[in-house]
Amino acid sequence: MTLKFNPFTNKLDITGTSGSGSGDVSGPGSSTDNAIVRWDGTSGTLIQNSVATLSDTGDILANSIDLTVPVDETDGGTGQSAYTTGDILYASGVNTLTVLPIGSATQVLTVTGGLPSWQPSSGGGGGVTSVNGTAGRITSTGGATPVIDIDAAYVGQASITTLGTISTGTWNGSTIDVAHGGTGRTTLTNHGVLVGAAAGAITQLATGSAGQVLQSAGAAADPTYSTATYPSTTTISQILYSSSNNVVAGLATANRAVLTTNSTGVPVLTALTDGQIIIGSTAGAPAAASLTAGSNITITPGSNTITIAATGGGASPLTTKGDIFTFSTVDARLPVGANGTILTADSTATTGNKWTTATFPSTATGTGKVLIADGTNWVASTPTFPNASATSGKFIQSDGTNWVASTPTLPTTAGAAGKILRSDGTNYVESTPTYPNSATSTGTILRADGTNWVASTATYPNTATTGDLIYGSASNTYSNLSIPTNTGVPLSYNGTNVVWYDPTKVSYYHDDFITGNNLSLLGWNSSTSGTGAAVNLNNTTNFTSGKIGLINMLTGTDTTGRAGVITDATNFVLDSAIDYMDLMFSGKVSALSDGTDTYTLRLGYGETNGAAAVDGMYFEYTNGVNSGNWQIVTASNSTRTTNNTSTAATTNWTVYRIKATSTSINFYIDGSEVANSPISTNIPTGTSRTFGFKFEIVKSAGTTQRVFSLDWVSHYKKLV
Repeated sequence: MTLKFNPFTNKLDITGTSGSGSGDVSGPGSSTDNAIVRWDGTSGTLIQNSVATLSDTGDILANSIDLTVPVDETDGGTGQSAYTTGDILYASGVNTLTVLPIGSATQVLTVTGGLPSWQPSSGGGGGVTSVNGTAGRITSTGGATPVIDIDAAYVGQASITTLGTISTGTWNGSTIDVAHGGTGRTTLTNHGVLVGAAAGAITQLATGSAGQVLQSAGAAADPTYSTATYPSTTTISQILYSSSNNVVAGLATANRAVLTTNSTGVPVLTALTDGQIIIGSTAGAPAAASLTAGSNITITPGSNTITIAATGGGASPLTTKGDIFTFSTVDARLPVGANGTILTADSTATTGNKWTTATFPSTATGTGKVLIADGTNWVASTPTFPNASATSGKFIQSDGTNWVASTPTLPTTAGAAGKILRSDGTNYVESTPTYPNSATSTGTILRADGTNWVASTATYPNTATTGDLIYGSASNTYSNLSIPTNTGVPLSYNGTNVVWYDPTKVSYYHDDFITGNNLSLLGWNSSTSGTGAAVNLNNTTNFTSGKIGLINMLTGTDTTGRAGVITDATNFVLDSAIDYMDLMFSGKVSALSDGTDTYTLRLGYGETNGAAAVDGMYFEYTNGVNSGNWQIVTASNSTRTTNNTSTAATTNWTVYRIKATSTSINFYIDGSEVANSPISTNIPTGTSRTFGFKFEIVKSAGTTQRVFSLDWVSHYKKLV
């Protein structure tokens, strides 16, 4: 095969076929990715990496490529291996390049016979032999190498003069720039403003809207039109103001007026007459008003004046030494107070003032005493208080006789929010952790979050009795569980929370079906119908690995085959003596019900097999109802309430739960309450509505056997 370098693609083109040979070839233990393999030595058996690489896309990378044969024209080369200074490369034929050596001095390149060639300038090359000028315009020295110049006598033509001002004609030359007295622009917008741009072309501002004004933006930017609009005319003494956003309008002037704003902030000029003043109002705009004279008062308005004078006045109401002249609705007398009382303001008193009931000492006694109430009057304190400033941070504390400056200090400034004061062994300092500034819900406590003290989310009881247990009674709620009345009572779980087990009020039943093959010994009764239908206890044929004991209910092969188990129909009753009952059980079905092999499952409380319960509470499933999702049912004397759930039946082991009271039945699957639970209607209550446990599978189509396996049953009943 042949490798040729293609300069257009920068890759090697491969042609021909590979050779053949034999022998063992060895190489290095590792290699460089994309390195081109080469022979190491002349033995022909050892290869090695090369510096050159060949990428996956065919690109070759090497320091240089030394070809022994020039790349020909059809492969992107020239077919040449050497050049001389001045050589010219030209196509002498199809796909053939030829070198034309440089010609001699004064020769010119011409075409001869369809190919380029060097020829003498006066020969077949067609060179210029003489150039003549035009008198008064262009001069020429003539000959083969003439010198061309403008005639010194040239005086111009009709289109331009040689010197001076262009006074006629139309300018059709290039745009005149700023440096030569122009604008540098070719078009101007009607009514646009021109703005200088240093030596660059003059810029033009967009025209503003009616009423906008041109505003300077400083030395570093072009002026701009204001967003606000202004009136085109004003009247004498008119004040401009913003009448709305970005709209400046004129405020009509008024003689002898003051400027205020109305209740919405709009400026208003309010004219005043003699003696008027501006009166404010929280309900509206300030207004011009005149003062109104009261009793025994005259008010005389004038130009820039208001004269207020008293016009009457009777005899003084004072009668006794120490009386005080005061006023209620008229001049009034406040009698002198008792010795030691002081005058205080009291808005409920007739004159607005009154003497205190408590008395105050008339003289100061021992140094350092302060005033203190004795329950009736103010008297000098028994202990003394410091009169001089102490060290920064000290506070006042009792020494058993008097109040003195403390030994420890307190911080002089408040710390970060939430800090408290604590002793460092010498003084009181602010704590490192913070504490809540307000109490949250009743019963929360302080707990460390690793940095600060915070209020707990959970609440705790405020009191406790000897022997109480603290337990989580609800989410984020801890409560007291009082000790039981009876000794030796164990703690148990009632399905909702922990309780003390009370054998007088609680019964608990659990069956794991591990006592052999006799159902009746466990209190269960089986019921079957159809060929091959059976109920097996711990039967190895249908035993599931990992389950301790099972009751397997087999439908057999009849289209209406069935199998089920039930306890005594009078086991349970929901009456006023029952607080609640809680049934839990685990089971699975061998295959789901379908259109070919159809069956119905009923699991929970009931009193008969082979049909829907007369009295009971149970789960029910078949493929043709509720899209194959479980239903929940209550029945009282054959009147039923049936609710659809959104929980699909599966072939997995599933835990079911029914919690019953006389007013509400709750249904759960795998720990979650199902949709449309609880049911509060058609609950079998009263002594005549009795039931037991009921589990059954009933075929209605198909001959393939189906099996329901019951792993365990637990039941908890609590009396009121």
